Amino acid sequence: GYTFGGYYTSTGGSGTQYYTASGASARTWNLTRNITLYAKWTANTYTVVYNGNGSTSGTTSSSTHAYNTSKALTANGFTRTNYNFNGWNTKADGTGTSYTNSQSVINLTSTNNATVTLYAQWKAKDLTPPTCTTSGTSTSWTTGSRTITYGCSDASGCKSGKSGGSK
Repeated sequence: GYTFGGYYTSTGGSGTQYYTASGASARTWNLTRNITLYAKWTANTYTVVYNGNGSTSGTTSSSTHAYNTSKALTANGFTRTNYNFNGWNTKADGTGTSYTNSQSVINLTSTNNATVTLYAQWKAKDLTPPTCTTSGTSTSWTTGSRTITYGCSDASGCKSGKSGGSK
């Protein structure tokens, strides 16, 4: 999670740098007394890219994250015909680690400048064909929780397909 940045005369990488991250001298040693040097550590950053995994349209912008800092994933911008978005996963087939849309995450990797790919997960919409019933002077089509009823002037008109057209 962190990258070493050398030794300094003050905490947090402030003050005068005396040694580089590789351990080489950063300057001529000019002190005649003992001094404490402080290591500078910088949190690694990584990029999360979002794969539509079969999407039919849309995009989702990548996001940059810092190690040990919570940050929300970018909201899904993909769509897929006849499917509902069902979250993100570290594997395209959904067998990896799952995340919800815009979930706050931390430490998806500890590697500096790494790329983490999250794959959209999809759940098929209920595409049950509507049922049709005729009763008296109306015909109704029902699919899921939605029903549309058309009125007819008489029962024979509904059965023959002639309808009045009211919703």
